[in-house]
Amino acid sequence: MNTIIQSPAVPGHGEAYPKPDASMLTATMDAPAYVLPMLADYLLESVFDSYRLTVSGECSCSADLLSLTVYASHFVPLPLCVDAWTGDRPAGALVRLASLLMPPAMLSLSVSASVTDVRVLHVTTSDVDRRLDSFIDMQLLPNRARMDAGYVRRRLAASADRWRGRIVNVDMTADMVVRSIGDFAGDRWPSVASCMIGG
Repeated sequence: MNTIIQSPAVPGHGEAYPKPDASMLTATMDAPAYVLPMLADYLLESVFDSYRLTVSGECSCSADLLSLTVYASHFVPLPLCVDAWTGDRPAGALVRLASLLMPPAMLSLSVSASVTDVRVLHVTTSDVDRRLDSFIDMQLLPNRARMDAGYVRRRLAASADRWRGRIVNVDMTADMVVRSIGDFAGDRWPSVASCMIGG
């Protein structure tokens, strides 16, 4: 049942408008077309603060790629490795923040230019340490961040749960899921998906 509300008394505007349904508003705010740009903006704002509007097109594209990567990882595991050179501090910060927003996955740090003959050190913590994750989310973000990483991660997971049935089919590969998310979101996201999956 929709409640009818009257618009304020404005000359010539007396028609009634239906009151927005809360579930419709939540669904819209969780839609990929809303979540992906929100996530890209969040990454840029968290890393660059008030300079986020001055970043290069290359940096904006990187934020878009990371946004789609993080969001798609809440739908299916992706056969994808994300890396950034430690000499590129902003890229490293974007990747570190993106790693906090993903569902459980492996995070790697390579300190060798050579891929062959590399020893792997497995860094782990105890269950007690992992219970401090919300504190860690807050510590790695600037004070003025409007949302902490834990909130954004939970929001991404909720969005993926809500839209999974419309985006993912049983027989889809990870690349097909990424393309489907891009197509579903529209705007610039189909081309971001194509760039991400290499075609």
